[in-house]
Amino acid sequence: MSKTPSTEIKTVPPTFDFQGEGLGTLRSSGAMIVMLLSMEEHYSRAGILVFAAKEMGISLEELTDEYLDHSCDKCGISMVLHKQTGGECP
Repeated sequence: MSKTPSTEIKTVPPTFDFQGEGLGTLRSSGAMIVMLLSMEEHYSRAGILVFAAKEMGISLEELTDEYLDHSCDKCGISMVLHKQTGGECP
């Protein structure tokens, strides 16, 4: 006796609001990470990011530098990039 597949929906899949503005410079893997992270509860997102950063060996200083990064007044290049290249403008 074979079972006929049902068209009845037993569970409604979760929905989420994916804000994609400003993600144009991300690689596709980064965009996927952001999309998947947006599906998590808001209160757990920071914890997930911290756990991932620790596992990947990314320091709190690196995260803070990226979070607070701004452009150089002289040349417009990211201050984080300046730090990586010895602080000199090109």
